[in-house]
Amino acid sequence: MQPNAKIRMVHEPKQWFQKAMADKMGMSKNAYTKIAQQQGKLSAETDKLQMAVAQLKKKKFFLHNKQTSSDKY
Repeated sequence: MQPNAKIRMVHEPKQWFQKAMADKMGMSKNAYTKIAQQQGKLSAETDKLQMAVAQLKKKKFFLHNKQTSSDKY
């Protein structure tokens, strides 16, 4: 599934306007519109966001494991 289709699946059922969705994603309306209309390419900004999410997932995993291992002792 293309990124623009995924984005539309989120905002259309909730009847969010592009401006509201762009605000929720922390990007400009113009950038959001380009992605939603598949005019823009996913750029380094998207790569940075994906890396940030991966780092957060790792932190959550390690925090969870640290808590469960300390519970054993």
